[in-house]
Amino acid sequence: MSEHAPTATEQDRPRTGIVFVAVVLGILFLLGVLGALRELFASAVQEEASVRQLSVPLFDLPALRAKEQAKLAKYQWVDRKAGIVRIPVDRAAELVLQEAKARLPEGSGIQEGVGAAGQGGPAR
Repeated sequence: MSEHAPTATEQDRPRTGIVFVAVVLGILFLLGVLGALRELFASAVQEEASVRQLSVPLFDLPALRAKEQAKLAKYQWVDRKAGIVRIPVDRAAELVLQEAKARLPEGSGIQEGVGAAGQGGPAR
């Protein structure tokens, strides 16, 4: 038999410490990437929502004002069956003023020179 000198044997054990650190660092990296993607998506959604809210006109303001002014300046049936009529604002103010004058007692000190739509005022 031949005599051989004992040789050093190789260690075949994995280095679990290094593997554990690598796994933990990999998980932390993935969590960081996922968090960054979530924030990026949230900011993109918020930006898109604000663009849509600000870019869509809710109504055409000049057309709305013209329509309202037309209602205020002409006679129109509101409910024909009930006999309800819309009248111009100026005429309504004149009628209210006439009714108010009719309710005042004689000699109350308010002159007849008060104009339409409440212009003028009490005599001083």
